[in-house]
Amino acid sequence: MIRSILGTALIVLLGATPAAAQPGPAAPTNLRCPGPDLSYDPPTQQIVSAWEEVVNYPVTLDDQGPLGVALDTSCNLYVADSANHRIAKISPNGDTLAQWGTDGRGVGQFHRPGAVALDTAGNIYVADSGNDRIVKLSPDGQVAATWGKCTPGVPPCSPSPGDGPADFFGPNGIAVDGSGNVYVAESVNNRVQKLSSGGQSLARWGAHGTAPGQFDSPWAVTLDAAGNMYVSDLNNNRIEKLSPSGDPLLQFGGTPGADAGQMKQPRGVAVDTQGNVYVADTQNHRIEQFAADGSFTGQWRRCEDGPDPCQIPNSGKGPGEFFYPRGLVADGAGQLYVADTSNNRVQRLKLMVVPLPDPASD
Repeated sequence: MIRSILGTALIVLLGATPAAAQPGPAAPTNLRCPGPDLSYDPPTQQIVSAWEEVVNYPVTLDDQGPLGVALDTSCNLYVADSANHRIAKISPNGDTLAQWGTDGRGVGQFHRPGAVALDTAGNIYVADSGNDRIVKLSPDGQVAATWGKCTPGVPPCSPSPGDGPADFFGPNGIAVDGSGNVYVAESVNNRVQKLSSGGQSLARWGAHGTAPGQFDSPWAVTLDAAGNMYVSDLNNNRIEKLSPSGDPLLQFGGTPGADAGQMKQPRGVAVDTQGNVYVADTQNHRIEQFAADGSFTGQWRRCEDGPDPCQIPNSGKGPGEFFYPRGLVADGAGQLYVADTSNNRVQRLKLMVVPLPDPASD
């Protein structure tokens, strides 16, 4: 069950309102997960948020815990548990429902899977990063397809990196749109590749560089309800927004640092139904929030006192504190899930309706 660690992380969201109408048919599965009912009576109730731990794993020696997270339409959480070379399915209450995979290169095996995504039918797509391939699983975890370059070997071929259509080199991020198309961020090929649900390469965008539409190790990709892509551009220290056809629309970040709106090797990115963008600012051990226009709006992190209060980010183990966070996903209500990698756990920013404080108690 979820081990609630509410307390000092409680944040009152004054004036918050429930999420807008359900997103349209183009929305990816995570935005179709409705999340909690946030209907409330403003004179007597309020919406609050607090960080809590959803699931944790034994500490590993190489700081490679959960890397990627995804949600299905029923709000089950899927975790790319890199250290254990498997995908885990977790219920909304924190119970482990299923686990698939062992370390290796064969059918049904993974090596350091970096990301996971789902389509609306419940099929699971795994960025099998260490094997430079994409593995498609049925809803019950059976291998349905494997995509990538295969060189002759035993068994019948060996997964290999490649830069051609439907090849992969460093596939660290994956997303699926509402029509079943698959998007893969390839860190070594410096591109985002779009594939059909059957594995046919439909488009490839990007090249190595710093200009709009170029990348220096793209690490994660996510989609909004309109089909726009958001890519964490690791070594350019920025997030790039691309249109559904791959045209550059917006870049934010770009200056390495720890000040508000800056980033240092961001690895995860998520978008909620309101268009807010969340970034796992990995090397700064924090999560940043941006408005749809790319303007900085907030952050969660542990801080140490410096010349200015709270200016030195540091890793932490408490609620809303992080140690090299990586994967992110948002649900339809605006709750945020974070793969807190080196703490070997997944945290959730939980939203709740609670009574307003009693003035008489002040």
